Amino acid sequence: YHGGMNPLTATYLNRLSDLLFILARTANAGDDVLWQPGARS
Repeated sequence: YHGGMNPLTATYLNRLSDLLFILARTANAGDDVLWQPGARS
């Protein structure tokens, strides 16, 4: 990281984003609604 960011900070943020992604997927455990072109919701 050329901007002076601590590599441990980048690792922490990466792991945190992974965790939040998994938690969001778990919270949204229902079936995903696929996009259908031209369909009205």
